[in-house]
Amino acid sequence: MITDGFRLGIDFGTSSTVAVLADGDGRAQPLLFDASPLLSSAVSAGDGVALFTGMDAERAAVAAPAGLEANPKRRIDDGTVWLGDREHAVGDLVAAVLGRVAAEAARVAGGPLSGVVLTHPAVWSRPRLAVLVDAARRAGFGDVGLVAEPVAAAAYFLTVLGREIPAGKSLVVYDLGAGTFDVSVVRQNLDGVVEVVATNGLNDVGGLDLDAVVVAHARTLTADAAAWGRLDWPQSAADRQARQTLWRGARAVKEQLSRHPAARLLVPLVDVELHLTREEFERAAHPHLDRTVQLTLRTLREAGLPPEAIAGVFLVGGASRVPLAGTLLHRTLGIAPTVIDQPELVVAAGSLLSRPTPAPAVHPPSAPVSPQPSEPISAVPVAPVSPAPPMPAVAPVSAVPVAPVSPPPSMPAAPPVSAVPPEPEPGPGPEPSPEPGPEPGPVAAAGPDLEDGEAPTRRPVSRRALLLAGIAAPVAVAGAGTAIWRPWEPRTLAQVRGATFVTQLTGHTGTVSFLEFLAEESGVLFSSGQDGSVRFWNTADHSQIGNPLNSHTGSIRGYQLSPDGRTLVTGGSEGFVYLWDTRNRRSAARPLTTLAQIQSVALSADCKRVAAVDSSSHLLQLWGAADAKPTQALNDKNHPINFVTFHPTNRGVFATDWGHDVRLWNADSGQPTGTDMSGNTDGINRIRFSPDGKLVASVGHDRRVHLWDTATRQAAGTPMEGHQGGPILGVAFSPDGATMATGGSDNAVRLWNVATRTQIGQPLTGHTRSVYSVAFSPDGQLLASGSDDETIRLWNLTR
Repeated sequence: MITDGFRLGIDFGTSSTVAVLADGDGRAQPLLFDASPLLSSAVSAGDGVALFTGMDAERAAVAAPAGLEANPKRRIDDGTVWLGDREHAVGDLVAAVLGRVAAEAARVAGGPLSGVVLTHPAVWSRPRLAVLVDAARRAGFGDVGLVAEPVAAAAYFLTVLGREIPAGKSLVVYDLGAGTFDVSVVRQNLDGVVEVVATNGLNDVGGLDLDAVVVAHARTLTADAAAWGRLDWPQSAADRQARQTLWRGARAVKEQLSRHPAARLLVPLVDVELHLTREEFERAAHPHLDRTVQLTLRTLREAGLPPEAIAGVFLVGGASRVPLAGTLLHRTLGIAPTVIDQPELVVAAGSLLSRPTPAPAVHPPSAPVSPQPSEPISAVPVAPVSPAPPMPAVAPVSAVPVAPVSPPPSMPAAPPVSAVPPEPEPGPGPEPSPEPGPEPGPVAAAGPDLEDGEAPTRRPVSRRALLLAGIAAPVAVAGAGTAIWRPWEPRTLAQVRGATFVTQLTGHTGTVSFLEFLAEESGVLFSSGQDGSVRFWNTADHSQIGNPLNSHTGSIRGYQLSPDGRTLVTGGSEGFVYLWDTRNRRSAARPLTTLAQIQSVALSADCKRVAAVDSSSHLLQLWGAADAKPTQALNDKNHPINFVTFHPTNRGVFATDWGHDVRLWNADSGQPTGTDMSGNTDGINRIRFSPDGKLVASVGHDRRVHLWDTATRQAAGTPMEGHQGGPILGVAFSPDGATMATGGSDNAVRLWNVATRTQIGQPLTGHTRSVYSVAFSPDGQLLASGSDDETIRLWNLTR
């Protein structure tokens, strides 16, 4: 076999990896792994230093589940991960997957390759690319080229499908993979270079979530709690094998329903074969796919692109073949999307049609990588078609005619928008107060020899001191003789008058969905989000405390911190609820689970009850926190529940919202109490109680902040308006309840005077994407905001 000219394109994905091999004549074929073009990206640690990949890794996990890392790509910033009984570098896991690809490519090509191209998300920073490139070199590939994923998809669209992106128009790349969703807008400039105009994404929506829809529906059709308990929390190799069989069957059903009106699913242990229809599946999958469509619409609006400026919508990624995805896009955008038979191969095949950029010459350090703000990815030119024959479509797309790409006509000279906007210069926020604010984060250690009423010495909390103290050592708020303040005790603070920017914290690789300061410790901030990690930060020296907590294998969908700050509950998209002891940063109990996928979690003020909502069935489950036993399950079919939180005064009542209303329930009887709070004119994203529990705020898609009196269930004044262009996503009260902060899809944080229902000053800007979370420090001196741009920003409040 002639080996000269063989080139390899690799799409290293969150859940699956795809590789396409092209010979010197441009003929291409996907590499097969266990008879499939999809190589599972999972890695499992065996005995000694052996690492298993693909199906071998999944089979090994049946006997040794603690040795499995299902999604190495999501751990790209972590430096190391713990598998089995030892620590492994993340780069080693990536190299193991790429080494499997290298071996198969060498076998098929019969010798060395003339070129290797790796694809990557458009927003990846240089440190992440360095990890990927170093792993490829250690896998035996040597020098590699890099191509952004939407650029590769555009090259396929232009070359293989023979389409055009006319002057002044753009292509929308809708990429729905197994674990994540990305939408990008690309165009060609005057030189034929494909540029990324805008990009956005969701780390908690993908094909795996649609598999979970099938599992959740199967759960509602069966009633064997004992069997489902074994499937949810397998304790033996047989149970783990049954769970793996269930989820593989669910994926097969999802794929079959993409082609046929009905499919059958055998539920192991329950030993029932179920009949599922496409209508049932689409009804349950609609909320997930609608989120991707709404994000696509929002991205186009933010980029200022009307429908007439769109040359096409190209569906890529394996999960995009679900018919409902194309239907919703067509219905919303008014544009029929382009769909092919094997959308999962597009990015890998398109990478071979693009002119790659050289890989960075930076080698990742052996220590954990310190993430840096993402840098703009320079535009990647599509390789001209004329020097080489066009690449034929990968089967079964061979019926699509291949046409040379005509040189693009002149385009209006408009400056391209980089994939990641450059980091703004640190500085004061809009209209800063003329009076200097307090130093950020000064707190003092409460020493053992303090007399009653004696004020401790002011000094910043050091990272080492916090670590030695187990994070939750008592810390006094700097003030007039106040040794320790507990947030459940009323406290009066002067009204906030504004805020100035302090610094930016980086480390997360997805949306920072949740933020909270630890009680009694104004200097310690906890964060979590779509990358599945829980992180702690010292806001005095702006450093991260210890290593992230990475027990969740999916994104974190909900959290709640106890009033004393010592217990944290988190819920993940993989269906597990964890209780954490923040003093030693360890799991306080075994994970709680009877749900397929967590949407929201809550912890009662006395830490005796845990509640969680399943995102597919909208079932609300209650547990006893001490014994981890389920106590009640609520399922209001007429009003699907999607958010839960306990009342802060521990009256045994928790609140949930669905659609446009907020309802209070009795946690003992499981019955609604009183009248619903109805006033939101669109879906609610989050609700939050004031510190004294007398008010509750609801925010969502109507872009207004609603306040309710929890005693009368009546609106407390006129809703507050100010956010523009999209929903409000995060809300928080200051410790004294006098001020509120909100974050929204307009990338801004806004402060509100609760008494007058008016906005305070100008919006706080600097985030480059939607703001999902906000939190006040216990002393009221700092505000933290978390964003879809993967950063946390700290603001110094002035009074």
